[in-house]
Amino acid sequence: MAVRGALFAPPDACEVTLSVSEKLGYSFRDGDLLKRALTHAGANSANSNERLEFLGDRVLALVVAETLYQRYPDEDEGALTRRVHSLVRWEACARVGEEIGLWDHLVLTRSEAAGGRARGPILGSALEAVIAALYLDGGLEVAMPRPGCRNGRKAAARSPPRRSIL
Repeated sequence: MAVRGALFAPPDACEVTLSVSEKLGYSFRDGDLLKRALTHAGANSANSNERLEFLGDRVLALVVAETLYQRYPDEDEGALTRRVHSLVRWEACARVGEEIGLWDHLVLTRSEAAGGRARGPILGSALEAVIAALYLDGGLEVAMPRPGCRNGRKAAARSPPRRSIL
């Protein structure tokens, strides 16, 4: 687990970036975006993932809304809104973050790294920040899910280097 605090050296950023990029199936042109996405405000408030989290939430909502709009052509706006709100939540993001092993790559303080009740919200927020980093680095297509993929992901053998986590 990547932990940063007064007594901890920062994790090897190149190793973390490469490992997460491999899990995402996407090679970042700007590795600093991914490093920032993985940095919680408690560990480094000046370079935290909070602004990326804000953007990632909106990118995720857009991608989910468009997917639902296409998948449910006969549903009205109210039904589509309820579906978006049920999917674009920290709990859903935290589940995806767990599936891809994101927690092990986050830059956290010692108390945050202990997890507890805060683990889910921290993980969900970090995933939103990673979505924003994908969007800023590679555009909306990189952040878009692929049809027929659970969480937008396919097996690496069937997928080119661009793969979505949605």
